[in-house]
Amino acid sequence: MPDVSRSATSPESSALFNAMQQHFHKVIVPLWQGPGWNPQLALPYEALDAEQRPLPPQRYRAMACARQLYLFSQLIGDAAAPFAEERAAALFRSLQRHFHDAEHGGWFYSIDADGAPLDRRKDLYTHAFILFACAHYWAKVREPLVESVLNAALEVVALRFARGDELYEASLAEDWSGLGSGPLQNPLMHLAEAFLAILAVREDAAVQTALLELCQAMQ
Repeated sequence: MPDVSRSATSPESSALFNAMQQHFHKVIVPLWQGPGWNPQLALPYEALDAEQRPLPPQRYRAMACARQLYLFSQLIGDAAAPFAEERAAALFRSLQRHFHDAEHGGWFYSIDADGAPLDRRKDLYTHAFILFACAHYWAKVREPLVESVLNAALEVVALRFARGDELYEASLAEDWSGLGSGPLQNPLMHLAEAFLAILAVREDAAVQTALLELCQAMQ
């Protein structure tokens, strides 16, 4: 077996990591800032073509919005990314404006090209990413509204997705009725990651208990 610790800190690995970081900051982030951004909806397009033009949008996912909220939150305070705080704020507003279900609570999976709810299911993977993104965003801005949304998402996960056996349904209907999905590994993994992100930014006994119970149930 190769020496992973040695290879991870080798000059070759460091050079590869630095090259990837440069590519990310100089190529990928500018694409998301520019042609990958729909200023009318204040949302990222789902995909670009080879000429860096947006493909005709079929949908916008709350998950993609949350992922970019995490990304730009991470860039807040970076002198090379003075745009990060404004973009993160726009993404946070869009998450609430476009995807939050004011009637039933939680967040829709997707909206259509015109901004109307499309896939109205409640998806654990999506809610886990919302938790993850809001934890990172709140860590940077410490705004009460951000923590309020974080707490609301935690409540939804605990009250709606939890099954009573320390596991969680992967998908539920718009009105939280069952779809027979059962628990799935990938959403549970990202939920554990979201719990860890929350615990990294605040003490939270309920989240710590939920994380430990989830890990034990998965084991």
